[in-house]
Amino acid sequence: MKRALISSLPVKVAALFLTVLLVLTCVLLVACPAAAMVFAGSQGTTEAAREAVAETVLNRYALDMASNIVWSMPLDEYEEMPFTYTATDDTGAVLINTYQDTPYLAKSTATYMYDYYPFPGSNTSVLRQVSVTLYADVDQSGEGWLPLAVRAVSLCHENRWWMLALGGMAFVLAAATAVFLHAAAGWQPGKEEPVCNPFDRIPFDIYTGLYVALAVAELVLLRELSFHYLPFRIVTAFLFILDVFLCLGYTMSIATRLKTHTLWRNTLIGRLLGLLGRGFRAAGRHLPLVAKTLLVLGALSAVELLLYFSCYWEPAAVLVWWGVGKLVEIPLVVLIMLGLGRLKNGIRRVAAGQVEHQISTQYLPGDLRRAAEDVNHIGDGLSEALEARLQSERFKTELITNVSHDIKTPLTSIINYVDLMEKQRPEDPVLQEYLEVLHRQSARLKKLIEDLIEASKASTGNLPVELTPVQLGVLLEQTVGEYAEKAEAGGLTLILHQPEQPVMVLADGRHLWRVLDNLMNNICKYAMEGTRVYLDLEQRGDTACILFRNISRVPLTLSNEELTERFVRGDSSRNTEGSGLGLSIARSLMELQGGSLEATVDGDLFKVELKMHIVAKAE
Repeated sequence: MKRALISSLPVKVAALFLTVLLVLTCVLLVACPAAAMVFAGSQGTTEAAREAVAETVLNRYALDMASNIVWSMPLDEYEEMPFTYTATDDTGAVLINTYQDTPYLAKSTATYMYDYYPFPGSNTSVLRQVSVTLYADVDQSGEGWLPLAVRAVSLCHENRWWMLALGGMAFVLAAATAVFLHAAAGWQPGKEEPVCNPFDRIPFDIYTGLYVALAVAELVLLRELSFHYLPFRIVTAFLFILDVFLCLGYTMSIATRLKTHTLWRNTLIGRLLGLLGRGFRAAGRHLPLVAKTLLVLGALSAVELLLYFSCYWEPAAVLVWWGVGKLVEIPLVVLIMLGLGRLKNGIRRVAAGQVEHQISTQYLPGDLRRAAEDVNHIGDGLSEALEARLQSERFKTELITNVSHDIKTPLTSIINYVDLMEKQRPEDPVLQEYLEVLHRQSARLKKLIEDLIEASKASTGNLPVELTPVQLGVLLEQTVGEYAEKAEAGGLTLILHQPEQPVMVLADGRHLWRVLDNLMNNICKYAMEGTRVYLDLEQRGDTACILFRNISRVPLTLSNEELTERFVRGDSSRNTEGSGLGLSIARSLMELQGGSLEATVDGDLFKVELKMHIVAKAE
């Protein structure tokens, strides 16, 4: 119902004419008593208003009569006027007198000045003047402009408060109907959204220009008619009514354009600026940042130079324009610097591993905004890749753990039955050989499964860690003593170097021993026979370093990173025993204790470096 009411054309037309009528009524009911009160002046009486309006009308008649007397024109048209008059020249001589000293309501004097040539052909003129004084004793029941004006001002002044109250009511009603018109603007029957009519589709700047042209035409017309008393007032009244219609149409068009979001978009200036903006943006995407910076600086410098030369002789103006320029330049530079700082901080945080960090692009200029968006996209890609890798590692670890547990149960049964069969001591030598192979391979498989489970737990941090003070020198001496016989059997010579002062670290003794055990096992398996193996303990500031060095038996073709990966073995032919998990487990165990393991290859030299933080020195 509401939509149908505001979209109905007859309702809109009726509201439009009612609004114009109420506006005219409001103007009349407010302007007339206001004018009467102005005429009444400080006295504030009806008699004072009547006298003031009578003097205003008489002044125009007096000036006309003075000009007629100067140019010897007839005064017949003034014979029936409700006033008497006296005309005198500049010497005070009475030229005409119809005033008989009778009482009068108002009087007005007007003087007409002219040049007078006393002799024919004379080039010298004398300034002369004629003064006319009118005396009016107005009968309000008479005819003519003067009685009509006196009656009108009397009526308006006597009823001024009632008229002002009615004018206020008319204003409220006019405002209500105007609000309805502007609310209904753009709505048409059968339309779900406001739409523009043909006038609203005219570009707004051209539309405004047409209204300005009409206003200028009105001013020119009124100026031409200002010397014609009656036509001037008739045309003025007609143009006022037309202006009310035009003002309502203009504001309703603005309302429609605002509702349809076309006020700025549907302008020639807006279209031109949009076209230029798209052109600049398209060019800016292909221009390097340095070129754009030089263009902006060149434009600003040209403007500053132009303003300087235009105000060269006005130092104060030069100073003002210089200040205005800096007020524009400094905020722009600060904005760019803040954007660069935000971009730099965001890149640093992403590079530090905070891949989820997003750089805010608010208030960043074009190139900086695009750079920030690119960094955000890099962070998103890194986050997705990291999440995918972590998920893959979890799946891999869970698979290894689950399969290892599933294999461990039947393997335990195999080992137990092989052990039972060996205890039976079969006499068949072939059977004994088979049992030895089963025993050896099942033990190897058991060791592999245990390594898999341990590697899985170590990489996921599920192993318990109890850190206690450990003296590394003593632990290394125990390791050398433990593997001295095995190394000697392999033709290896173990050489241990350590500082005189004991080195104490916080570590889990079991895990640290497992690390050393894995490293020594690898050395005994892969070191070249007849070479020396060096174990060095060094103190570098607050860091304890254990260095293992040996010469590899086989050529090492793996990179430093690949050596500590799972299932990677130095013997690429895989002819030796081992699972390829030793270094991976050792690295994970060191990381659990807050240390690190780094393996490097230099030709045939294989080197492993363990680092741990020193917490105390032994006495």
